[in-house]
Amino acid sequence: MKTLLMICMIYFSQELPGNVKKSFENMYPEISEHSFQKNGDKYEIDFMNDSEFTIAVFSSKGKLILTKVLDNTDLPSSVYKELDEYKKDIQIHRAFIVEDAEGQEYYEVHCEGNESEWIFNFSIDGELINHKEFPLEEDEVIDY
Repeated sequence: MKTLLMICMIYFSQELPGNVKKSFENMYPEISEHSFQKNGDKYEIDFMNDSEFTIAVFSSKGKLILTKVLDNTDLPSSVYKELDEYKKDIQIHRAFIVEDAEGQEYYEVHCEGNESEWIFNFSIDGELINHKEFPLEEDEVIDY
């Protein structure tokens, strides 16, 4: 029981490293509520910014890598056409407008299908940049 209590204390006491926290607070001083997760050597901070769900990704040294703003409504029609041509049975789960550290913007579109999930990246003009497929495990396969 003591071991479980110790693990819980360590897990729930995790905080952002000082340099990441400082960078985030400098960029978003008005944001007081957020959650974060460590993904490799990056920190993904989720928060609401002017009623938009936003994710800011920082390096472990506190450098902003990119930001993502949830945007399921304003995708160019060419994105829908490309997705339909790529695979008929996929549905958009969520989409983000991403801005990288150099100020370049693109769409990141998360899709789900019967046997896989995909992440597609499109230019702001709606041209496919790249995509990655993530096959579902056998017990996760969706039968529509």
